[in-house]
Amino acid sequence: MNTPKSRTLSPERTHRKEMLLQVWLPVGLAVLALGTLAVFIVLAATRFSPVVSKASSVSIIFILVPFFIMGVFSAFLIGLAIFLVARLTRKIPPASKMVQAFFVVADHKVSQVTNRAATPFIKTRSLWAAVRKVFHRKR
Repeated sequence: MNTPKSRTLSPERTHRKEMLLQVWLPVGLAVLALGTLAVFIVLAATRFSPVVSKASSVSIIFILVPFFIMGVFSAFLIGLAIFLVARLTRKIPPASKMVQAFFVVADHKVSQVTNRAATPFIKTRSLWAAVRKVFHRKR
């Protein structure tokens, strides 16, 4: 009884296939659509009557103004983020020194407690090893 093998793709190949369908295909279609729109606007501005040329100029303005506004808004947000990070950077060193000092003290205390807890076991094991060494010596 031979059963046909089911064809399963490796996770990497599945990921590449999904990336192609879910990311690159929509991006490619969007670039193609915007490129086609840009070509039609340029053709309309150069080949047709002055009315169409004026309408294409107005449509270019309507296309470019939102991009300009978003660019200025993005530049403002980036500048604000840089300013806030610079302010925050001045406040971090004193706070981090206090936190580091706390952890140094905590490390010291934990080391003391664990050393005290382990000392009886270490002494017992070393004494037992010495006894075994004395009585199990090869002659």
